[in-house]
Amino acid sequence: MRWENHDLRQSCSHYVRMYVREIREFEVQEIANTRLGRWAMACTVKLNEWLCYCGQFQALRLPCSHAIAACAFCNSNYDDFVDPVYKLKNIFKVYQHHFHSLRSEDTWPQYLGSHFMFDPSKRRQTSDRPITIRIYSEMNKLIPNRSKKCSLCRSEEHNVLTIYTNKYMTNITFTSYVFLSYLYCVFYINVLIMLFLILLCISINRSSKF
Repeated sequence: MRWENHDLRQSCSHYVRMYVREIREFEVQEIANTRLGRWAMACTVKLNEWLCYCGQFQALRLPCSHAIAACAFCNSNYDDFVDPVYKLKNIFKVYQHHFHSLRSEDTWPQYLGSHFMFDPSKRRQTSDRPITIRIYSEMNKLIPNRSKKCSLCRSEEHNVLTIYTNKYMTNITFTSYVFLSYLYCVFYINVLIMLFLILLCISINRSSKF
């Protein structure tokens, strides 16, 4: 079980400082563990009363990590301190009774109580972006007729795209244009050759079948 694996791992870092063996009362000290998000504490465990000062033992009726450490110290089996409600034989008792099938819905008595309907505004959208639930204030209102600014220098005369075109596109010479056009031509010629070869293979396959 999940609780068992978790508490068993934690019990390995506990040790018993004081105890009264006759009444099986132990004081279990934790070792500092940053994963718990709290300070290490010392808990008193009373096995005869199924009680631990951490509160988990008596709340869940399952041995906590302190109770497991106390059981290991006194050579006791911690399974003896599991409440009978968690036992498998008690779980099977739920299914000892016979479950009869329901009658036809037409024979059910008419319901005269109130009917509850869901709120359409609370329903999540199946498509598109979800509806925002942000509370807008005066800071979110847009100023009308406000000119756009550049995201780099925050000036209103240009934008990032015009900076890029003025900086890089003007440096391209005539030879660069010729070279780029040559690359495009070579690319499209290769594409046409590949399409011609594919059509030729398809026609050969069809002719071989007949």
